[in-house]
Amino acid sequence: FQYDSYITYALACDTTLFDLSFINGSLQATDGLSWKWYCNDTLLANETNKDLIPVRNGYYVVAVEQESGCFQWSEPYIYPPEATPPTIKVFPNPSYENVTILLPPDMKYCGLFDITGKCIAEVVPAETITLNVSHLASGIYFVKAGNPGLYLSTKMIIM
Repeated sequence: FQYDSYITYALACDTTLFDLSFINGSLQATDGLSWKWYCNDTLLANETNKDLIPVRNGYYVVAVEQESGCFQWSEPYIYPPEATPPTIKVFPNPSYENVTILLPPDMKYCGLFDITGKCIAEVVPAETITLNVSHLASGIYFVKAGNPGLYLSTKMIIM
């Protein structure tokens, strides 16, 4: 039971995500009473207007307070628009011996997790990691990496 879920249910809030518009270098939100902008899951404390000029690369979302007391959230908007979101790449995948893991720059954490979520290995983060997985049982594993503003995960299969 979550408090915010209760409020959403009790007030019959619209939980549909809306798309942000990008017009003349500015992100535009829907109408509302107030706006809370986030970049890479970090609140932009002084950004409380309906529009926002992005100043750094990343993904932006906004929570818009409605007259009902509900907040309506936007879909994430990747800035700059031509940028591709960062990902973890693992190859070969599936594998049975050595895998190469490619991480985006500036990751502060990297770990290998089994299907139950148990961390079975922590790895020193680097942009290229070679890992011997021959000692692992066959199955599905997850490579997770992150830093304070970004969290990534991808599936890895061991044969």
